[in-house]
Amino acid sequence: MFTNKNKEEQNHLVEDKSYVEGLMQGAVLKGYDPKNILESADIPFEAYTSTVVPLSGEELQRLILVLRNLMNDHYLGFLQVPGKLEMDSIAGSIAINEKTLGAAMRQMANFYNAVRSDEHLDLVLDKKDREATLSFKFSGLTPGVDSRLLYWFRMCWTYKFLCWLIGRKPTITRVSCSAKTSVRGLNYEEMFRHQVNFDQPMDSITFRLKDLRLPIVRSQIEWSRGHFLYKFPNWFGVAGGDHSISGKVQKMLFDAHSDGCSILTAKEVADQLDLLPRNLAQRLREERVTFQAIRSGVCLELAKGYLRQPEMPVSKVAEKMGFVELSDFTRSFRRWAGVTPTTYRRQVNQHYEALLGADEKISYEEMSNMLADIMEDKSIMKVPVKKKKNRKQRKPKLAACN
Repeated sequence: MFTNKNKEEQNHLVEDKSYVEGLMQGAVLKGYDPKNILESADIPFEAYTSTVVPLSGEELQRLILVLRNLMNDHYLGFLQVPGKLEMDSIAGSIAINEKTLGAAMRQMANFYNAVRSDEHLDLVLDKKDREATLSFKFSGLTPGVDSRLLYWFRMCWTYKFLCWLIGRKPTITRVSCSAKTSVRGLNYEEMFRHQVNFDQPMDSITFRLKDLRLPIVRSQIEWSRGHFLYKFPNWFGVAGGDHSISGKVQKMLFDAHSDGCSILTAKEVADQLDLLPRNLAQRLREERVTFQAIRSGVCLELAKGYLRQPEMPVSKVAEKMGFVELSDFTRSFRRWAGVTPTTYRRQVNQHYEALLGADEKISYEEMSNMLADIMEDKSIMKVPVKKKKNRKQRKPKLAACN
């Protein structure tokens, strides 16, 4: 386990700034106009230097999202090498592919540690004290920024995402910050609902170990549609038991495919939810979606996942999706995505090359192989999960998603 004590970044502290100015400092140092940023976030310019009036949770959320989107940088300009939003999107998709919170945390850490040389996440399990600690460490900060705000932002963002993944708040046993003091005007405990300890050896969040067995309840479609980013407009509001019926249906379809079963029918889904098919259809209509639209979306996300694995031929992808003829798969994929499977794979390759950008920690080929390993390797950090009854007895041939 690493420590952040006496790290060089502590020299970047700027005590006199408001936390609003501090959050925007990376962007301002890189040439962005603070007035335009605040105007885009619908925040009065007076908040830029005020140390008296704090932002509301809604204003803080808008400011953070504006900074991310404006700069195409998940780190808000705090690091010299930007973290493109596509990187964060891939990390989220990897986490959602897992079954449990612990596996998702491990895979996220593996991904960021592989593609970034200036951020390191460490997940340490303490079986004696029955705790799991997720630690954060950064290097290569933009000169002039307040490192405390970077750690605060990253820890909050990660905690919010983990809560969203499982649809509830995991039990926190400890929150630690290496900084000697908090940022003036910023209430750290409002996010974690737990005492935050300063002047500690590292920046970390510690959870109850058994909570790592909690199941992932979110779907790729919810993630791709920005449910995590925009469903909760208050920065301090984290996900609870809020997942919709459409989200449950999506998750069931993904899980059935992962277990080697055919894509479920509407009746099969309704039976598992203890609903009549017409009641399921009604519930979905209330959320302005149909079962067929969800099914097509799931098929598209599954196919995209396979196509992101560079060593898998398109013919093998078609087979995994239940198609006998490659031409049928190509037509269906074009109908779902608007492009052919080959074109989509080429676009993904271009995204990965752009994702690496100036951070040459690994080559494109190594990046592709690493992503394939993450998608395929299910042995890493697998916390035992109860298997559904009769699942082993049911091994029908995959049904095509057409």
